[in-house]
Amino acid sequence: MIEYFGTDLKFQERSQKNTDNRKKQKIKHIIGSKSYSQRNPETGEEPDCITLWELTHTKNGTWSNTESLDVYDKACEEVKNKEIETQGPLSDEQRHNIFQTTYKGTLQCKSSQPRGYGYMAKPSTGSERIRIQIKEQARATAAFQQRNSELSHQINDLQDQLQAERANTQEIINLERAEREQLEGKLKEERAERERLLEAERKHQD
Repeated sequence: MIEYFGTDLKFQERSQKNTDNRKKQKIKHIIGSKSYSQRNPETGEEPDCITLWELTHTKNGTWSNTESLDVYDKACEEVKNKEIETQGPLSDEQRHNIFQTTYKGTLQCKSSQPRGYGYMAKPSTGSERIRIQIKEQARATAAFQQRNSELSHQINDLQDQLQAERANTQEIINLERAEREQLEGKLKEERAERERLLEAERKHQD
């Protein structure tokens, strides 16, 4: 096999091309050239692409270069804005799409190769992209329905509160009306009593 790799012209050309491409890379990672996505069985964990990007481009808290940090910061900012917009956490697929878009936009990359997973990672097929879109759409629909249900409950609560406030206000009005009528009745009785006393005094004087 060593003899084959050493003499095969196509292999040598491909190897040289890969070497040249590596020299041109703006992004530097620290775990070697194997596919990042194939590291998951070694750790037993499945971090999303943004977390994986940080793990593979930092060492002791220091980023490998400013381009890697720029991609990470912009991706995190986009995720935060999207979560504020949707009022909830994003799925791994949504975070993946945001990262890929941010990576290509930040570094002006036109390749369809998924970024952040190493050169051995393969692009998603058409059926996989459709499956992801369907899954994200279903998740968005469920989130919308959940939000709509929450809003309906809030509206019902407000209506109940307003109805209770109106009932309380009407009760206060009724109490004030009864108190006023009672006061008017008392004043009328006092007026009648004064008139009776005045009439009695006049008769006594006569």
